[in-house]
Amino acid sequence: MSKYLIHAIPQRLWYVNEYMIPAMTEQGIDRNDIQILCDTNKRGCLEMFMQSCKMLPDKGNTWHLQDDILISSRFKEETEKPRKGIVCGFCSCYDHQNKPGEGSYKNKWFSFPCIRIPNKLAHGCANWFYNVVVPSQNEEWQRMIERKKYDDSFFWIYIKRFHKTVKVTKLDPNIAEHVDYLIGGMVANYGRAENPISRYWYEPELTDKLFNDMMEKCLSTS
Repeated sequence: MSKYLIHAIPQRLWYVNEYMIPAMTEQGIDRNDIQILCDTNKRGCLEMFMQSCKMLPDKGNTWHLQDDILISSRFKEETEKPRKGIVCGFCSCYDHQNKPGEGSYKNKWFSFPCIRIPNKLAHGCANWFYNVVVPSQNEEWQRMIERKKYDDSFFWIYIKRFHKTVKVTKLDPNIAEHVDYLIGGMVANYGRAENPISRYWYEPELTDKLFNDMMEKCLSTS
C-alpha cells in the first residue's frame, strides 16, 4: 500500500482539501494513507522537507507531493506499482536533457512536485543535513539554507555522495502536472521567468477542467 505526504502552505490548504485529496480518494486511495504537513510557522520548504524525512517510518516508501499539482487519471495505478528506488512522477522544462525511463541519479529529474523516496533514504538525508550541512562552514550551503528552500538540491547532493547506485525511474506519462499558475501563482520562486509545467503530461482535459473550475470560483466570489 502506498503512502502519500502532501507538503503544504496555509494559503493552499483550500486546494489540497477541495481538489487534491478528493481526486486521490476518488481513485480509491485510502484517506488514512494521505498525510498533510503544513508550514503554518513559515519555516520554509527546506526545513519542512527535512523534518518530514525525520518523522517517516523506518521502512517503506513515501510519495512526496507539493500542494500545487494536478494528479493524472492513472495516479493511483502508477504510484502502487512495485518499483524499486526513487520514482520521479513529474518532469519540468528544466530537465529537458534527461529522458524518461530507468537510470542513475546522474539523469535525475528535479521532480519534487511528485516524487517517491524510500524512507531509508529520506532518514539518511535528514541526518546528513542536520549533522553535516547545518553546522558546516560551506558558504554556498549556508546561503541556500538562509533562503529556506533548495530541498531538492540538498536531496540530490546527498544521493550523489552516499547512494550513487540507487535506481531512479522517470515516468512517462507524468502522473502530475504543475498548476500553481491556476491556483494563485508561484510562491517559493516568485519572479520565475518560465512556468515549469510537465513535459510529459497528456491529459489536457483535466487541466482545462481545473481552469474552468477556477474561473467559476473567481466569478462566484467577485
